[in-house]
Amino acid sequence: MASAPDYFKNGYGRDIAVFTRTVPHSYLCGWTLNWLLEPGVEKSFHDLGGMVMCLYEANLLYQLIYTHFRCDYLEWLAVSPAFIDCRCPSCHGGVFYPVGILNFFANNQNKERLRELDFTTERLAEFDHFFQDEYIGRFAAERDVLMVTPERVRQAIAGDPHCAWNPPLPSRRVGES
Repeated sequence: MASAPDYFKNGYGRDIAVFTRTVPHSYLCGWTLNWLLEPGVEKSFHDLGGMVMCLYEANLLYQLIYTHFRCDYLEWLAVSPAFIDCRCPSCHGGVFYPVGILNFFANNQNKERLRELDFTTERLAEFDHFFQDEYIGRFAAERDVLMVTPERVRQAIAGDPHCAWNPPLPSRRVGES
């Protein structure tokens, strides 16, 4: 699997295009997340696990900046990555907030399938670091922002129940949860 920055730069855009062409409605909800876990679906994507990680991070940062850093929201919209929204208006199964994406996978019983897609605690830490430190750091340095910094983003995540999470994803190491 590619590193978070490499996947984001070289595979994410292609995978989002595949997703929007393939899924009948473009929302992240219980229905689409279940569909993404079906055997064989990953063959259409460059890196299905990486795409879901990017979608989580993009939803997280969108929610966070809109809620906690409204003065920087328009700057964020100008540079934010394309993403599939987790707020499904059809109510297909309770994702609703960024943390709901992680909860969906953490509560999934097929831990081996999640490992196959490398949807793991270790990989989430890689994507967290890339988006919440590097990507936000570049955004704060290159744009005319008033409040957003990696430190403030991490503080806001920790204090927002729609963004902070506890349930563990499976580990890359079999036998650990």
